[in-house]
Amino acid sequence: MRRRDLLKLIVGVILAAVMAISIPLMSGCAAPTTPTEPTTPTEPTTPTEPTTPTEPTTPTEPIKIGVGALVTGAWAEDGGDHVRMMEVIRDQVNASGGLLGRPLELVVVDVGNNTPAELVTARDKLKAADVDLVHTLWWLNPAGVQYMCEVGVFVVNAGWISADWNAWNSIRDKYPYYFTVNKDESGYAIPYFQALTNPEMIPWEYPNHKVAIMRTEIDYSVRQSDAWAEEAERNGWEVVMKETHPLECIDYGPQMMKIREENPAIVFFCSVFSREVIAAFGEFIKNPTKSLFCITWAIEKPEFRGAWGEMSDGVVGTLPGFFFHTSEYTGDNPDYQEHYRKGEAIHAEFMKRYGERAMFSAPCAADAFWSWAEAVERVGDVRDFAGIRESMLEHDYVGACATLGFDPEDQAGYYDVDVLPINYFQLQDGELLNLAVGVGRDVELFIPFQTPWWLEE
Repeated sequence: MRRRDLLKLIVGVILAAVMAISIPLMSGCAAPTTPTEPTTPTEPTTPTEPTTPTEPTTPTEPIKIGVGALVTGAWAEDGGDHVRMMEVIRDQVNASGGLLGRPLELVVVDVGNNTPAELVTARDKLKAADVDLVHTLWWLNPAGVQYMCEVGVFVVNAGWISADWNAWNSIRDKYPYYFTVNKDESGYAIPYFQALTNPEMIPWEYPNHKVAIMRTEIDYSVRQSDAWAEEAERNGWEVVMKETHPLECIDYGPQMMKIREENPAIVFFCSVFSREVIAAFGEFIKNPTKSLFCITWAIEKPEFRGAWGEMSDGVVGTLPGFFFHTSEYTGDNPDYQEHYRKGEAIHAEFMKRYGERAMFSAPCAADAFWSWAEAVERVGDVRDFAGIRESMLEHDYVGACATLGFDPEDQAGYYDVDVLPINYFQLQDGELLNLAVGVGRDVELFIPFQTPWWLEE
């Protein structure tokens, strides 16, 4: 049966699925005994020297890591792997003798959807716990950055959102001990578009130079799609549609009507939420245009592949940073080799402990933590915030995602469009495969591009 014959049934079913521890002693019971003859007393013995009492062992004070995590809410998928990665790191560090000889203790607080009430509660819990570090991921509400800084300790943010950096930059004089692994979205948005027009990676001949953009109403999606669109226009492409939808939208009928009118060569759906991507792709394949369907982070999330299976074969996506899934890196770039080694170690631990592969939030969390922890080891004091800051600025960390070096001007990873490795993916036979890795027009290919089925029918 042809795919198109199944569309009405499958799309309807999937989109519907998209919409709780003395016994008292007895005295006077024994009969009196007859006294015996007195014995000749023996010579008194020389008393021994009193022994020095041993000092009680003082437990080693743990280093407390405050984890501001998206346990619930719209980004719970990412928050779950953030917490699990920190649990893995805690156990590994403690098994190897600790950090500075002290065990790690996690204090996890849920920041949910980053409402003011949730952020106040999270901040106050971390302050009450007297944590030594605050470790966060990305934020739906950039105000979360200030609440975490108000805990009064060093903060590392494993996020990739310019709005987060901007939120800190406005208060940096008051809170100087904040680092983030990335400053803005352009470092990966621009090379993403470049790769889509790289004939080495995408050999399909585009029927026109028109693009349509759909994006979530959050800073990350808006800024990333804007940078992507600007690069498209610089290269002579026409942006025929740029539609912004509310968070967790599941109705894309009107947008698809416009897309069908324009028939653009590329449809770019900029969202990190599985629910949105499932719904949008379902609407698209009801009557697909001759368009390459491109998504971002959501391509690695199992919910999307689970919903559409082989019907999603041909969808292209990307992740900022070097993190492999099903494929293997066999190239000769030494930094990429180290990224791959550390990434695969994370995958192996997740599979052993949790029965599934890690998503990108896990290596992001690991890289942010270890760049701080190695600085702590060099400085020798977890509370020497100024010393840790200088050490992080002076030393790069080669992690699972990228080589982290921090710019003293902005305390963000100094990524640029020519530095940050990008992973380009395609869904083929229901699997997430690495199509290429590199930067835009300078990529290492791993598998041939597969022309999407809707472009062949």
